[in-house]
Amino acid sequence: MLLAGSLDYATMVGNRPRTLATWRVTTTSRRTGDRVAQLLGGPVQQDLTSGLVEVLTTSPTVEVLLAGPAALGIVWQHAGSHCDGVAQGDGRPCACPPGLSQRRAAGKQGRGCRPCAELRFRLASCPCLGTFGFACEDWSFVELVARTQAALRGRPPGGPARARLGLQRSLHTLRSGTVLPYTRPVITLLGDHGPASTVRDVQAAST
Repeated sequence: MLLAGSLDYATMVGNRPRTLATWRVTTTSRRTGDRVAQLLGGPVQQDLTSGLVEVLTTSPTVEVLLAGPAALGIVWQHAGSHCDGVAQGDGRPCACPPGLSQRRAAGKQGRGCRPCAELRFRLASCPCLGTFGFACEDWSFVELVARTQAALRGRPPGGPARARLGLQRSLHTLRSGTVLPYTRPVITLLGDHGPASTVRDVQAAST
């Protein structure tokens, strides 16, 4: 699927990666970039390295439309091999435990597959712009996506589901006493579909 653009929350500043508190949108279309800037704020600029149009928005949240459970997915990978959580790309069965919490524990021990949650959606404020994408390897977000996908599977057939894609900012203190900001993405179903699991729910389920 050809995407109208992609969302991210990281950029490069002076050849060093920097985590943002608001969404960054990249697209190949200047017209799309200008419209995104109108909707989400922020300047439009050309990335000379990639040739992409970039919008560093002023919005930590964006409302999106999901065309059912197929709009969300989780890809698993280990040592260069990809799997769907059941079988690897070469047909061999995945050796990881079936549950997300068990897989997360295995990942912390340096074994097992690493997840990547992938989303496809339209901007609720301007669906005609086309389909945008977002991918993230954060375990908490992966678990939220799995729960959101399950909620959409139980939803009666109909139009797209409205959701909020946001960035949650918190402070973490290292053992050295250094306090660092930490950003994690969250997704919540809106409207009459009920909220998706919150970060607190995910943390409780994974402990």
